[in-house]
Formats: sequence, C-alpha cells, structure tokens
Amino acid sequence: MNLRYCLPLLLVITQISFSQTRFNAVTKLTTAGFEISQPTYISGIKGIGYMYGPRIQIAGIGEIGYSLGNAVTSDNKFYTKSNQYYIGFQYPFLLLKKSNVNLGPIIGLRFMAHESVNPYHIRDEFNEAGFGVAVPVGLMIKLGPINVSAKYHFQAVYNFSKGTALKGTTAYPSLSVAFSPMNLFMNPKDFSHTGLTSWMTNYSKELLGYKATYTTEGTAYNAVYLESWTQHYGNHTEKATDVQPYFFIGPRVNTNYTSFNKNKVVSGIGINMGLRRGLWFLNSFYEKSDVNFNEPVSRQSDSTSFRSPTNPYHSKRTDGTFENSARFGGQIGIELVNLGLGKKFIYAEDKRKMKRVTSHYYCAPFFGYGKVQLGKLKFNTDSSEVAYQSYLDSLPIAERNTVEKNIYLSPKSLDFYTIGVQAGLGAVAFNVEYNLYQKTYKKLNTINIGLALNVPIIRVGRAMKAAVIMNKQKKKLKKELKTEKK
Repeated sequence: MNLRYCLPLLLVITQISFSQTRFNAVTKLTTAGFEISQPTYISGIKGIGYMYGPRIQIAGIGEIGYSLGNAVTSDNKFYTKSNQYYIGFQYPFLLLKKSNVNLGPIIGLRFMAHESVNPYHIRDEFNEAGFGVAVPVGLMIKLGPINVSAKYHFQAVYNFSKGTALKGTTAYPSLSVAFSPMNLFMNPKDFSHTGLTSWMTNYSKELLGYKATYTTEGTAYNAVYLESWTQHYGNHTEKATDVQPYFFIGPRVNTNYTSFNKNKVVSGIGINMGLRRGLWFLNSFYEKSDVNFNEPVSRQSDSTSFRSPTNPYHSKRTDGTFENSARFGGQIGIELVNLGLGKKFIYAEDKRKMKRVTSHYYCAPFFGYGKVQLGKLKFNTDSSEVAYQSYLDSLPIAERNTVEKNIYLSPKSLDFYTIGVQAGLGAVAFNVEYNLYQKTYKKLNTINIGLALNVPIIRVGRAMKAAVIMNKQKKKLKKELKTEKK
C-alpha cells in the first residue's frame, strides 16, 4: 500500500487516540473544594469582601456549588446577605498528556439562581431573586491532587423584582481551589453481596363492617377490615464502592462563613487525624482559628430595621472575633451510606457483611467535644466597639455584669460541644459544624464550614516504599545490562 495514502489514515488514528486519552484524563478530574467570586451589585449597594462557598466538579465536566456573601448600602447603614446557587457543565481542553500535571483553557455553561435584598426597596409580591445562565471562561492548572481554576463569568440573569441587590447582566471573576479524592491510594473497589430478602404482592384491604362499643358516654363504632397479601422470599444483591478501613491524617481549613468579615476568607487552619472503618467515623483535630461572636441584637436586612426597642443599633455593627484562637478536640460519628445498605436483608449476618464496607462516598453525622484557648478580642469595624459599649450601657447593671451578655467577661479557656456532618468523596471532604461553647457569651455559638483532606497516610507510605524499591531495581537492571553489553 502506498505510504502517501497511509499518512492521512495514521494522522486520523493518532488524533482519535490522543483525543480519547485527553478525554479520559478529563473524566478523572473529579474534585471538591471552594470557589471565591466577586459578583457586582446594583447602584447604591457595595459588596463586602468576596462571595464564596463549596464547589464540586463531577467527572471533570459537571459542576455544582453554592456561594454566600455580604453587602452594605452606600451610606453604610444597612446590611444584606447574598446567596448564589449553580449547576452546570464545563470542559477543560487539556494541553498535556500527563496525569499528575496538566493545564488548559476552560469554557462552560452554568444555570444560576441568586438572591439578595436591596434594603431601601419597598418589598413587593415578588422574591428578591433571579434565575438565568452564565458562561465561565478561564484557565485550569492541575498540580498533583490540587486543581486551581481562574475564570471570568459572563452572566445573564433575569431578576424577578426590582428589589434584587445583585445585578442580572454582568461579568465578574472567580478563583476555585479543589482537591482530588486520591483514588490511586484509596483504591475504590466494587463490592456486592447477595442475601435473602422478602417482599409482598397482591395486597388487598376489604371493609367487613363496623364493631359497636357501648360506654356510658355513648356508642362508638370501629371499622373492621380483612387484609390479605402474598409474601415472597428470594435473593437480593446490594452493591457498594469499598475502600477498606484506613487511618488518615491531613490538613483542614475553615471559612469565615457566619462572620460579617468576608475579606478574610479562611478563618482557621489545622490538622485532622482519625480512622474510618465500616460504619464508624473517628476524628481528632487541632487548629488555629478565629472564633466569631455575633451581634447581641437581631439585625434585619431591609428598611424595617430602623431604630426600635428590639433593634436599637441598626447603623453600627457590634460583632467581631477572637483572633488566632487554639481549638482541639475529638469527634465520633456514624456513616449513613453504609447504614442504609442491606436494610432489605432478613438475616443479621447479611446486614453485618454490608456494614463492614468502608464506603468511598460517605456522609457521617458526628458529635464531638473540645477545648479552646481564646485569642485576642477584635471587633469587625472601627466603630463596632463603641456601638457595643453603648449597647452594654443600655442594659440593667445586673445583666451587664453577666458572662451571657458581656463579651468582655468571656473566660479565656472554654469547653465546647460540636454537632455536625462530614460528607466526603474518597480523601476529600466537607465539614459543617455547630459549636456550642460553655459558660460564656451566648452569641459565641457559631457555624463553621470547612474542607478537609483525609490522606490515607499508611497507604501513601507503602506506595512510597514500593516506588523506592522499584527505582532501586531499575538501576540494578540497567547496571546488569551495561555489564552484559561489555
């Protein structure tokens, strides 16, 4: 066959092979992390810091996420919260064939919904929300388990009310940092178990009549039914994705999610260490973190929050944080994905086999206990401390001198309880925690939302050991080949 006719065919085969390899690399880009963005507001409203929240990238193409932010009117009197929800698709055009290091341009399509109230707008029958689409364009860089994406979003959202504070048609930047589930080390395997289950068919319920009951208060009639069904027994197969029990250690970060201060995105950083085995989730942690305290009065986000007996300090914020506090503690939880598997089985042994599976995808509600050493007290704005002192002066002396009302009287060392949930995909997980601090200012109890990377440290150590042995064997083999050639 003439080479001239073979070349086009070889080029097509090579291009298809490269495209298939590139597409396979894209589909492995399942990650979870946070996105930080800076949407624009209507005239008279200005954003405070950034909007940010969790984002999940599914098989490199799909995405879903949520962001929260704060804004204030131009006269600095009223504050409003902003929420943004999105689901969509994107495609990264990878430029390299390497799986650990890669980069390429991104283009996508997002379906979006947002809500934010203009405090000076008279509320009508419509929600202060909008729905539409956005086209994100940008660049993605992959460095091992870390994915970083910088994008610009061209947005067209229809706002249902003139009282919506976020702009509908606009463009704004975003930055996302996410982590892969480390499937190489987690090694998820398909697991299935077949056991005995039962089910019923041909169910019927027939009214036979009414039974009379005579009492001193009168006669009561109760309906009498005849129920029938066919009971069946047979095999049932339950499937799961098992990663086997593992000990983990890795970094954790918390966001300033419940704080007014959105300029400081990361409020805490620390380390996790724990164990996942079947149903059980065990974790301990240490972190340096800001402990936020909320305002002692309720603050509404619309014009109804003018000065009143229940909300006297609308124009000056009175919240802040204990900066750089040291927190440590432990948590214990039950993994719900495994708990739900095998419920149809009749025999306990069948259920136990499923419950021993350590699921690759998991959701573990937990309870915990810890201690905190509070750091330096700092209010969020320059005028906040003056406003807070005015609030204290308005209280009766008996209330003013109680730790429940006065942030200055909070002990430096506190116990706290935690309830929360960790939802994970392999080694990467999101945390949502509510912290209940003991014997202190009531408004200290806040919610932390964070990201954890639970690295299976023993498996990583074994992999490194295997890599060292293989490199030694390769060097030894090269020496032997050189010797034979001589």
